[in-house]
Amino acid sequence: MDLGTIRNKLSGHKYQTVDQFEQDVRQIIWNCFRFNMAGSWVEQQGRELEMIFNELFEADYARPGKLSAAEHKNARTILFKLMTHEAATIFLEPVDPNILPNYYTVIKHPMDMRTISEKLTFPKYSKLEEVAADIEQIFTNCFAYNAPGVWGHNQGKKLQKYFHSLVAKEPVSGVEGRFLVCCYDTK
Repeated sequence: MDLGTIRNKLSGHKYQTVDQFEQDVRQIIWNCFRFNMAGSWVEQQGRELEMIFNELFEADYARPGKLSAAEHKNARTILFKLMTHEAATIFLEPVDPNILPNYYTVIKHPMDMRTISEKLTFPKYSKLEEVAADIEQIFTNCFAYNAPGVWGHNQGKKLQKYFHSLVAKEPVSGVEGRFLVCCYDTK
C-alpha cells in the first residue's frame, strides 16, 4: 500500500467506508515500522505520518474507546525508546518456536514489541494502562521463561528498569502524565 494507491482509490470512489480508507493508511504506517529499523530516517517519517494522520483523523472521526492522538503519541514515544534500547533485541519480535520449541508451552500470553506496535498502529488500545500492561507482559514472560542470572533474564531486568525510568520521567500533569499516573506507583 502507498499514498498514490490511496489517492487513486479516493479519486475512483473505491472506498465504501471511512474504515477502509483508515485501514489502508494504517497499512502504509505498519509496513514502514515493520520493514525499517527503529530510529532510521524512514521509520521517523512513518512516525510523523502516523502522528499527523491520528490528529487529523481524530478531529473528524474521533472514536470513543480509543487512545487520543496525544495518548497515542506518548505510547509510541515510549515504545520507540524501548525498541532502540540495547537490551531490547530479544523482545522486538514474537519468539520463533523453531528456535525455542518449548516457549509456547511455558508462556501462555506471549507479547513482544512488534505486537504492541501493531496494536498501536491498528488502534486496539482504549487506555494507556493496556499499553503498559502489554509492555509489562513482555517482562513477566521473560522472567517466567529465563532463570535469574541468565542473559535473557538480565536483558529483561535492564529493559524493565529503563521502562520504569521512562514513565517516571513523564510529567505528572496533562495527558502525557497519565501514562505514569494510571499505571504505576513511582515510589
